[in-house]
Amino acid sequence: HPKYAVMVRDAIVSTKQRKGASALSIAKAIQSKHKGQLPDNFRKMLTLQLRKLVRSGRIVKDQSKFRCTP
Repeated sequence: HPKYAVMVRDAIVSTKQRKGASALSIAKAIQSKHKGQLPDNFRKMLTLQLRKLVRSGRIVKDQSKFRCTP
């Protein structure tokens, strides 16, 4: 599978929600696109990567939604 940053960005863009995408909708989008390629601990890794991406400024968390930075 590609890097988590790429998968998260693609999932946020594919949901096409103005206010952003929730962690659950991001996980569902990634799982539907990359079936069989993800590790068993995918949800835990996704949570950690979302935190890391927010800290680095690559995505923005607003309440419980995540948005891509311009």
